[in-house]
Amino acid sequence: MNKKYKVNKWPLEAKAGLLLTLTAAVVVGGTLIFSNRSTNPTSSSSLDVNQNSNNQSSDIVVNETIEVLVKPFTVEAEITHYFYDMSDDLETRTKAIVQVPNKTSTYMKSVGVDYCYDKQFDVVAATSGVVVERTNDSVYGNLLCIEHESGLRTIYSSLDSFNVSKGDSVEQGEVIGKSGESLFTSGLGSSLHFELMKDNEYLNPEKSYTLEITKI
Repeated sequence: MNKKYKVNKWPLEAKAGLLLTLTAAVVVGGTLIFSNRSTNPTSSSSLDVNQNSNNQSSDIVVNETIEVLVKPFTVEAEITHYFYDMSDDLETRTKAIVQVPNKTSTYMKSVGVDYCYDKQFDVVAATSGVVVERTNDSVYGNLLCIEHESGLRTIYSSLDSFNVSKGDSVEQGEVIGKSGESLFTSGLGSSLHFELMKDNEYLNPEKSYTLEITKI
């Protein structure tokens, strides 16, 4: 016997409700997918920002301190003898002619500058560097020589005492000794004879102060 099945037909209202339910599910699912993509921390826009930040940080330049030549004292010392410089006027060049020690009738051109003060004063390093010589000279008395990494040498003589030893590293402005007197500066009182040398050539200290050391 063939059975007959009765097919129930859905009312129109039920069909409409099912259609609305399916539509809502699709919309919500699409919204969730879009939300997940927009908040993904590995998105291309985030990578671009990070890369730009890294590029900017690599462009930062650290400023380096530029060392310039300073005077080897901090008091208001006076010049008694100048460095002999042919470009100076006659009066200055005349003050750059000094008597050779122990020879009353013999004179020489000064290769340094003599600084005097009314009392003893601290002598400071005109540059940073290494003490390459510390000695007692028969003419110039107690003498120190400091060599900067650029090869510039600063020579301090007629010192009364030393504060550093040969081989010491010194900072610019560090007290390295006390002013004094020597045979070369006899009669000047407490003084400092200061010389500047580069590549075995004497330079005029008075025209080198405030210049960048590496360019002297």
